[in-house]
Amino acid sequence: MPAAAAVVATFIVSGAIHGAAIFAVTGSPTALFVPWFAVLGLMVVLSRRFGIRYGCRAWMVRAVINVALVVGALALVTAGKQLLGLA
Repeated sequence: MPAAAAVVATFIVSGAIHGAAIFAVTGSPTALFVPWFAVLGLMVVLSRRFGIRYGCRAWMVRAVINVALVVGALALVTAGKQLLGLA
């Protein structure tokens, strides 16, 4: 399996595990974590592909960038679910 596919697959499995944990606690399935984590995995692959690096930045700058990416991915998935009538 190519490295990029393995990265995305790892994120998808992690999303499925998070979804299973929420299901175990609430008894209600959720279709949020798998697509959200898939988008996060794609972001990792794309950032590597295009050489996007910000490790030389101050800690707070890196934290803000990472929070923005995670929240942006969540917003993208939430909007997609609404557009598809799955929300």
